[in-house]
Amino acid sequence: MIEDDVVRRISTELTYDLRGKVLRPGRPEEDCQFSGDDHEATVHFGAYAGDRIVAIASLYRRNQTGLTTEDAWQLRGMATDEAVRGEGYGKLLVARCLHHAIDRDAVTVWCNARASARGFYEGLGFNLVGEKFEIPGVGHHFLMEIDPVRFAD
Repeated sequence: MIEDDVVRRISTELTYDLRGKVLRPGRPEEDCQFSGDDHEATVHFGAYAGDRIVAIASLYRRNQTGLTTEDAWQLRGMATDEAVRGEGYGKLLVARCLHHAIDRDAVTVWCNARASARGFYEGLGFNLVGEKFEIPGVGHHFLMEIDPVRFAD
C-alpha cells in the first residue's frame, strides 16, 4: 500500500539518477539534464518508497506546436524504477503534476509519450495528437494531451 505523502517536490539534481537508469541508460549525466529544468516555473516531483525515490516526473510551463492552447504545461522525464513499476507510483505522480497545472490555470498538459507508455497515458485519459514520431537516440513517441480539469473530476 502506498502512503498518501509519497509524492514530494524534489530538486532538479534528484531526477538525474532515475532519468539515467530508465530514460537514458548508459549515457552521460549531461543527457539527463533537460532544457528548462531550472526555469522558475518548472517543478520536479519524486515518489518515495521509504527514503528512496522510486519514480520521478517534471512539469514545464511550455506550449507545443499543434495544440490549440497557449496555456499549456509539458509533462516530461517520467521514470519509474523497474522494481516498483505497476504499483501506482506513476499514476500518483501524474495526478500531482495535473493538480499543480490546474492550480496555475492550465488548459492542457501534454507529453511526448514513449510508444511503450502509450497505454499508461491513455488509461489516465490522455488523448493522441498526431502520428508516431521518433526522437533521435531515444526512440518512438506519441504527442499526447489531457485537459487537467477533466482528470481531476
